Amino acid sequence: MRNLTLLGEAHAALYSEGALSSSNDAEALIAVDNETSTVYCAVQGDGNSCIFRVTSDQQVSEVTSLPNPATPTEGSVEVITIKYLAEQQALCVALLGGDIIFIHTEECREEIVGSVDSGILAMEWSPDEELVIIVTGTGTLLEMTKDFDVITEVPIHVAEPGKDVHVSVGWGRKETQFHGSAGKQAALQKDETATAANLISADDDFKPRISWRGDGAYFACSAVEPNADRRVIRVYDRECVHSSTSEKVMQLGHSLNWRPSGNLIVSSQRLPHRHDIVFFERNGLRHGEFALRKPEYKVTKAIWSADSSVLALWLQCNDEKSLVQLWTMNNYYWYLKHEVRPAKSDNFATIYWDPEHALRLHIVLRSGLYQRYDFCNDHFISSSLETGNPATVAVIDGCSLLLTPFKHMNIPPPMSSLKLQAPSPISHVAFGPGSTGDDLALLLCDGTIQLYKSHSVTKPLRMPELFASFDMEHVMPEETVRQIAWVNEKTLVVLAYNTSKQTDHVIAIDVSSETATITRNMSLEGNTRIIRLHHSHDTGVTMVEASDGRIAVVNLNESTLSLQLRACFPEVCPWVASTFLRTATGQTENIVIGLSEHNKLYADDRILSSDCTSFMIHNDFIIITTFTHTARFISRAQKLFESYITATDTVSSQYDEQSRRVERGSRIVIAVPAETALVLQMPRGNLETIHPRALVLSSVRTAIDAGQYRDAFMLCRKHRIDMNLLVDHNPEHFRTKIEEFVRQIYDPEYLNLFVSGLRDEDVTATMYTGVGNTPSEGKKAKLEGKTNAVCDTVRQALEQVDATRYTHSILTTDVKKSPPDLESAMRRILTIKNETSLDAAEAALKYVIFLADVDKLYDVALGMYDFTLVLMVAQHSQKDPREYLPFLSELQKLEETYQRYKIDDHLEKREKALSHLRKAGEQHYAECVNYVKRHNLYKAAMRIFSGEEEKCKEMRRLYAEDLEVHSDYEQAALLYEMAGNKKEALACYRKAIMWRETFSLAVELSLPQDEMRALAADMADEMARRLQYREAAQVLLDYSEDPVAAVHMFVKGSFWAEAIRIARDHSHSELVETVVKNGVLTAHGTVIEDVRDIRADYAKRRDRLQRFREEKARQIAEMDNGLDDPSLLNVDMFSDTTSMATTRITGASGFTGSMASRSTVRTARTAKARRKAERKRATGRDKAFEDEYLLKCIRKLVERINEMHGDVLALIRALMVFGFVDQAREVQSTFKGLKEEVQQGMSQVFIPVVETTETTEELKKRVEAGLAAPTHVRHDPPPVLSDAQFGLPILD
Repeated sequence: MRNLTLLGEAHAALYSEGALSSSNDAEALIAVDNETSTVYCAVQGDGNSCIFRVTSDQQVSEVTSLPNPATPTEGSVEVITIKYLAEQQALCVALLGGDIIFIHTEECREEIVGSVDSGILAMEWSPDEELVIIVTGTGTLLEMTKDFDVITEVPIHVAEPGKDVHVSVGWGRKETQFHGSAGKQAALQKDETATAANLISADDDFKPRISWRGDGAYFACSAVEPNADRRVIRVYDRECVHSSTSEKVMQLGHSLNWRPSGNLIVSSQRLPHRHDIVFFERNGLRHGEFALRKPEYKVTKAIWSADSSVLALWLQCNDEKSLVQLWTMNNYYWYLKHEVRPAKSDNFATIYWDPEHALRLHIVLRSGLYQRYDFCNDHFISSSLETGNPATVAVIDGCSLLLTPFKHMNIPPPMSSLKLQAPSPISHVAFGPGSTGDDLALLLCDGTIQLYKSHSVTKPLRMPELFASFDMEHVMPEETVRQIAWVNEKTLVVLAYNTSKQTDHVIAIDVSSETATITRNMSLEGNTRIIRLHHSHDTGVTMVEASDGRIAVVNLNESTLSLQLRACFPEVCPWVASTFLRTATGQTENIVIGLSEHNKLYADDRILSSDCTSFMIHNDFIIITTFTHTARFISRAQKLFESYITATDTVSSQYDEQSRRVERGSRIVIAVPAETALVLQMPRGNLETIHPRALVLSSVRTAIDAGQYRDAFMLCRKHRIDMNLLVDHNPEHFRTKIEEFVRQIYDPEYLNLFVSGLRDEDVTATMYTGVGNTPSEGKKAKLEGKTNAVCDTVRQALEQVDATRYTHSILTTDVKKSPPDLESAMRRILTIKNETSLDAAEAALKYVIFLADVDKLYDVALGMYDFTLVLMVAQHSQKDPREYLPFLSELQKLEETYQRYKIDDHLEKREKALSHLRKAGEQHYAECVNYVKRHNLYKAAMRIFSGEEEKCKEMRRLYAEDLEVHSDYEQAALLYEMAGNKKEALACYRKAIMWRETFSLAVELSLPQDEMRALAADMADEMARRLQYREAAQVLLDYSEDPVAAVHMFVKGSFWAEAIRIARDHSHSELVETVVKNGVLTAHGTVIEDVRDIRADYAKRRDRLQRFREEKARQIAEMDNGLDDPSLLNVDMFSDTTSMATTRITGASGFTGSMASRSTVRTARTAKARRKAERKRATGRDKAFEDEYLLKCIRKLVERINEMHGDVLALIRALMVFGFVDQAREVQSTFKGLKEEVQQGMSQVFIPVVETTETTEELKKRVEAGLAAPTHVRHDPPPVLSDAQFGLPILD
């Protein structure tokens, strides 16, 4: 769908008219110095040849003329070839007489470097300038080095087909075919066409031609056979070995050129009824052709552009006028894209594609005029963003303009929706403001401008209607127009080149009348070259771009004749567009978008992308394609646009709206305005229409904001967008417009689809976050109750609009709720059955069965106690009537309350069944008690029988018995007490060791004193076993009246002061010396031993942890040193998604090399194996986690030290009371030393943990790049030693 746009042209006069040879076949030659863009032109005069230099700014000078005294030559001085050699910085000129001359342009020196005695008929340098091939006058190929050392010489005309000739096994040959009644003799008849293949074309100049392939591996030579019967193309390799010979082709022309990409050799063939451009493969076989539009043309020259995209044909007409046609191929069809015509009294002398600038064409005219044309590939599209714009794309094909409005249809090229015929070939197309931006203005090659009225906005499509035509040669005789822009209904702006002043002009033309009138003629300051004229119908901006990337705005309301340039792009951008950004305040800011030949996309002077292949302006986005085969969507909202420019993170999620993958090499053709379609063209030429998520979601959001819910719904349905977006985009607006939503959607099936897709999630936070936002997870994305709320809202709206029409939709809202409200749905079906008809109820039931499990519906209907509804559901299920009919019959025989009990029991609604059983009468009370016991319904039973005191107490007793069986003595005792069973309550309190409640109840029951003492002794012993020494002593004192036993209990619990108080208070002072004192001395020894054990245990585990870390640090150091081994860099054997071992590196500030690495690559294949691994890890038997186990042990030691503070302080005080000062000081100093030792080691034991987790692919890339592993520091807070008092200051 691409065309050729002429960006610029430049003229320079080489010589006066008539200096060229009068012979019509005398051809000028061109060579280019790629470094300086200097062009050298060799022209043939009458008996002499002249070489001219044209600089990049069109300054002309004569280099030399031949013959001249400085370089005496023998023979003809007609120049055969001319080539600028960059390495020698010299111009190589080969003469027909056989001399080869080097002209050193920097030194202005000429020298003859070699000569061929038999003369030179053709000569061509290899692309790398290392070899040169010469066709000598004796018909041989001479291969030489760049220093003109002969490599080989071989004859051209040989009978052998070449070493790489193709082998035919006979498939498809005439002799192998079936000939019907003609018999096998038909296979022996000669083809008349084949016998005519020895004819020479009448256009042939009988000169040999040489052409190299782009990579320099092969070259082709076209020459007429010695007997002059035919022209043959032979292919040779780089060593000049004959590779292949072309198949016999009748009337093969003399033109020859090998496509730089290497796949085709071009020539021509004249047939009686047409003139073809034919192509050959390297093996000599034909490979397609296309016919010239006029068969009478003579092909003088055919050459490929440097990028192999354009084929230039120099054609000679019968009236001796010549022209140049530029052809491109797409989808196996050849388009005539541009036609260059000389002045009426002039003709072409040569054409030449620039080897450096792919689409720069050099031309020399016989009048001595040098012309340079710069082209670029371009799309002619209707770029207006109006809603009704049909998105028309125009494709030039000679005199035909192929039009396809992509809003209505996608017609693959070379076909089209409409085909507009013009009187002469078209060179440029512009779309006007009329018909929503679809009117056409055509610039023809003869300088005519035609205006057409479009009829493609709506169907049916009709051919555009011509309503004006202007011959610009009469309006502007000195200017040649190359680009046009239709600014408004009355004004055209054209970009023209003034041939006399050799400057570019921007000319405004009034086309409101029958004749065109120039209203303004403007040029850039300093006569700067202009390459682009652009007008945007949306911004109203008309601008031109200079050859240095600067921009000038064309203001038709001003009277100035000079356009003021402003800095814009850092480099020249052949493809430009003007658009605006929307600011947060609702205003707009104009920007200019430009794409350079180096694939850099700019927004004014800021770069948007460095790998852009094409771009397009859409209503909400700037769409680009990249070399990474993605389409990106840059928001035109100023804030998001700025964030895209400054963003550095290019990682995208699956819901990313900013990019999507496209086929390799895809380029944008057009994006349909205000719609979702984006048309891409593949490299081979076929088209693909896609609907990117960014455009779809933008259209959905726009439709929702405008209240066009049906349009939004249809977009979501067509493009598989989650329907929740209709709610989540603006929930409040949706709730207020719910009735309008229902009326717009209208179709019940669509409403069912919408409701069935609801879920408790905010899709604007998880899926469709908008451009520049990332999906989130968790509470923000979870919307509890959203589905139920929307279902209720929609149901209310449906009932208000038309409950009968939307019966199925209302049922859908019931079933979709969480949990499904099947009972409400069944009630509605029952209402339909009673108020409408049985058929309607059955239809509704079938629909609900489609949505929900029929077995659940059966249970719901049964739970509604409506047997008619139950039968309806059962009949539409897979249930066996032999199963459910007897069951229903038995139920119908029962009394209503008892029947409901049976139904609820069948449905496992236990509490409801118990309630109905209780209502069934006193005769069922025993069954009720058994039902409570069987199903553990004690709580429900207490609630149900709360109004009947005796039955409620019975239920409490039953519940207490159940709790007692399950050892829940505390709650059982409370229920026994509430039920009046005091003795059972006392027994349970005793078992629960609730001594206060036990003795309170014992007093209430007036237990005898002996039983009270025995009870107290038993409970005290049990409490002592549970280490509740203080409580046990209290029981012995209060209820056993045994102070001696109480003192012993206090001593066991290390309550020294309390033991002394009780002994003396109850007149047993002897116990202080005999019991308490001895207990204190025993405790002293125990505490000292415990402290020493803790210190030893701490030191052992601390030292082991240190050794463990040092060992792991050494292993990691060895591994890091081993990374230089090449075998270790080959980690391709791992999966790309394999998670590597988690490495934890720990080290103290004083020892930087202390590290620990842990490999946790393991798979617990079973739960048993996993539990076993966890036990090994917890007990320290797993060496990989030994440091974790040691740290856990040290934490427990610290906790134990903190727990000892109170006991140590009490012991010290008791020792002081008994006068054991030295022992007290020993305990205090020993415990203090332990705390100090542990506190000092905290910083070395508990240190930050550095973790890293990466996949093998990430590890491979990091190792290859020599980067450090990504780390994360995890801080596990160390334990804190208590600062509670543990000693006496008087002992310090």
